[in-house]
Amino acid sequence: MIKSKKIFLLSIFALLINNNILFAQSVKLSEIMFAPSESNSEFIEVKNTSENETIDLTGYKIKYHTVSADDIISPTNEYLLQPNQYAIIFEADYDFGNGVYQNILDANALIFILDDNAFGSTGMANTSDREIFLLNSTEDTIDSYIYSADNEIGFSDEIIDFDKKNWSNSTILNGTPGSRNSVSPKQNDLRISEIKFSSSNIVIGEPAAIKITIENLGVLLADQFIFNLYNDVNKDKIQLEDELIFTKVLENLLPNDFVIIEDTIRNIELGENNIIAEVILIKMNF
Repeated sequence: MIKSKKIFLLSIFALLINNNILFAQSVKLSEIMFAPSESNSEFIEVKNTSENETIDLTGYKIKYHTVSADDIISPTNEYLLQPNQYAIIFEADYDFGNGVYQNILDANALIFILDDNAFGSTGMANTSDREIFLLNSTEDTIDSYIYSADNEIGFSDEIIDFDKKNWSNSTILNGTPGSRNSVSPKQNDLRISEIKFSSSNIVIGEPAAIKITIENLGVLLADQFIFNLYNDVNKDKIQLEDELIFTKVLENLLPNDFVIIEDTIRNIELGENNIIAEVILIKMNF
């Protein structure tokens, strides 16, 4: 009986350790600014990707490349990272009063500084790829990322999708510290990705078959939307009701899926013909 009891207790202890590891892994690296537009303005952003767990960042560290890890310090002694909240880690000598991020830094983000004035020994390299490590209070690696030093000055590396672990250069100067990344998929994002005539030999006065591809690049189902096709006869690039030649209500386009619409355009004239296609999301799935 004593032997069985010991085994039972050890099993519970192992389970608790495993749960702690999984819990901590919800904190992810989300943005790296290694080539800032102003000096002393490098930053690293992390996000709590959990929907319901708060993470205590006390004792967490950033390790740059092969240099010893740096402690992260909260100037306001706030270490609890709420679900879906961002935290930004700055160099200790970043000027919060006049720095380049003063007008774009999200007020809901937690702010941290390093325990010294630079990531690594002299700051992050902006011409060589380097690996960044996020460590917890026991110096276990929670997340890591090798940034690609091919950015223009002032453009960060941002994660696109946490599940796919794919990254890209930011599309916004000075990045998006504390808010949704510029390269992240939107909740609702329908796009017309292609307009193509079935033949390159269009005969004046004869109908021409056309195919339009609509893609759902958002993360949510596009449950109802309208497609309109116009023949912009007066060439003013404005959709007018009397220029509408085709309309259709579509439903339930899944994320990363597409639909192809086919129609025929008549009254093709000699010279320039302007065709306008639009898609309108009329019922959003939240």
